[in-house]
Amino acid sequence: MASQLQQPGFRKVQPSDEEKVTSKSPTRLNLRQQQGAESRTLILEAARKLMAERGFAGTSISAVSRRSGLPASSIYWHFGSKEGLLASVAQDGAERFLRGLPQQPPKGKASGADRAQTALATAAAHLEADPEFLRFFMLIALERGTSDEASAGSIRRSRDLALFMMRRIVELTLEDADITLAPSAIDELTRFGVAAGEGGFLAYQINPDGVKLRRHFELIGLAIRALATQMDPKAR
Repeated sequence: MASQLQQPGFRKVQPSDEEKVTSKSPTRLNLRQQQGAESRTLILEAARKLMAERGFAGTSISAVSRRSGLPASSIYWHFGSKEGLLASVAQDGAERFLRGLPQQPPKGKASGADRAQTALATAAAHLEADPEFLRFFMLIALERGTSDEASAGSIRRSRDLALFMMRRIVELTLEDADITLAPSAIDELTRFGVAAGEGGFLAYQINPDGVKLRRHFELIGLAIRALATQMDPKAR
């Protein structure tokens, strides 16, 4: 609750000299906070969908206002500017996306390679079910690049997250294998895995019937294993 008070749009309510604080005062304050939080969520949802469809340049404040059902003044009140709205959409989207991505599979009796494939299959299923954030990320990356800190920061954080998760998948793939790679080689495989995943997702967006995303991600895991075998100094 304390963090909500720091958000734009939540102003501390002080009773006047004539107004006595009663047991109803906290209820009024909580209701005001709740209404502000609900408005903020509606705006973020509308902006996220519009930016995923049209990109940043094609999304106007008036369009967000129409989609959310809230006045433009409310959008400026919560986010300050269109760039501030972009930064919040990116942060909110990344957090939502992270919650849906696979956590480290339990070890149990499964091999590292099997656990890596489970993680890849879960990631593919999540992208099929909720593609908006990655589509938004790609559009913003292509359109805005590093031209402003809001865009650059969101792109950098999302990219770091993808690399972190893919590196863990590479490490799982090699966990039970007789393969020894230098950190630079693991980095190279990690970048390959992320690029292959993004390419498959883009192809899936263009032609959903022609690309089986889960199979594509399965092939990424197999390719990482095969490439690692070739890159192992013992194979030379």
